[in-house]
Amino acid sequence: MRKIESLAPGTSVSSAAEDFIMTPESSLAMSVMNVSSNYAINKAKKQILNEYGNQINVETSSTCSIKTYTFDQTFIKFLESIDPEEISSLQTVVFSADAGGDEITVTKTGWYPCGVKNPCSEKSFRILCSYEDKEAYEYLKSVFEVALSSLPKWKEGSFFNNLFIRIKAILTGDLKFLNGYCGLQGCQATYFCPTCLIRKNQLIERKRDAPLRTLAQLHEDYQHLQQLLTTATSGRAIAAAHQQCHSIKNEPMTNHFEISHICSGVCHTLAGAVNAFCKWANKLNKEKIGKLYADAGVKLQGHTKQLTGNHGRIMLDKLSNGTIYYDGEGHTLLLLLADIQKYAVAEILSEEQIAELLHCIEAFAYELSKREYDDIAKSSQHIHMIIAHVGPFVIEHHSWGLFSDQPGEAVHKTQNKFYSRIPKRYNNANSINKAVNRNDNFVGNTILQNKFNDKNNKL
Repeated sequence: MRKIESLAPGTSVSSAAEDFIMTPESSLAMSVMNVSSNYAINKAKKQILNEYGNQINVETSSTCSIKTYTFDQTFIKFLESIDPEEISSLQTVVFSADAGGDEITVTKTGWYPCGVKNPCSEKSFRILCSYEDKEAYEYLKSVFEVALSSLPKWKEGSFFNNLFIRIKAILTGDLKFLNGYCGLQGCQATYFCPTCLIRKNQLIERKRDAPLRTLAQLHEDYQHLQQLLTTATSGRAIAAAHQQCHSIKNEPMTNHFEISHICSGVCHTLAGAVNAFCKWANKLNKEKIGKLYADAGVKLQGHTKQLTGNHGRIMLDKLSNGTIYYDGEGHTLLLLLADIQKYAVAEILSEEQIAELLHCIEAFAYELSKREYDDIAKSSQHIHMIIAHVGPFVIEHHSWGLFSDQPGEAVHKTQNKFYSRIPKRYNNANSINKAVNRNDNFVGNTILQNKFNDKNNKL
């Protein structure tokens, strides 16, 4: 006490309020590892993870062990974190899957609830499965079959502590994942779009009224493909069979999501559109586009030398609010894209806001129709998603930004952080021979993150 007074004269010391007494759990939540003993903190951590339950083994051909939590398991834990009087009878949840990571590719599947304060934070993202292998159709299909087996029950409605709960389920992600989920050949196929039956050579026409895909039609195309493949013997005949069946390759991974409930990921769609524009503008005036990057404080990254989703968003935000100015080629098109992004927010839009967004999309489509933008239109599937599918999706679901791929994308950074703390000692980073399994450690810490975030993330 005398030392405190000598350092800060007039300072008084009072006892901590009862609400602020540190416990092992609160120390764990705040990452204050020297307040309680390591033993007490690890004991609290172990108790939380034990209460969460175990993952289920998923049988695949991967050399990596793949395990998953069930949606039922994670959703009930979420409901238990809410005051019963505040639980809405209709819960909206968003599912996604994506592969990423700095040192090693780790594929994560998970979901987040929309009815919380910060739904699109990575702290709201609940891991179902994380495995150290590629984002392959076989692996994800097997994971979804196990993890989402209870989803139909919750979509129809089920009781939780005498409360009837029904969920609205949305699926989102980048075009690679959405194509894979629907069983399609991919983004470079003739029928590249997971939402409609536009042909790739029709992109230059800015076609917006192609017939829509449906879940039933995907299954019909797959069955038709199996019939055609019985007689197709040459490579050319096999390729023609796939094209005749609208670029189908596999069955949809599950039957849980109708096409109208599959959302083109906000982060990847806007980033793809921005990069398509910048690539075109750079060919015409490299100096102008370089100045735009510098003024916005963004830079091209990765082996593709493109803007990331966050950097694309930052640049569009600064253009929209007038912080920076661009007067190079195509400036009107870029400003209209910035206007569209203003409505890609994590909230339900009012009828007036929806009307404004639709107006922005129409203005963007009209500007895009000019012949000078042919190279952009014919090369960007993301721009097709904006002019053809964002509007109808928002009309039905009253938002676009609320159903985002951002949480699933941001969790890659969380994974990188926890992986960097544990050295890789074996060729198989998922090996059980290590003292600490890096993937299990990452998943466990996301569970702790969810638990403590739920306490502070209520509306």
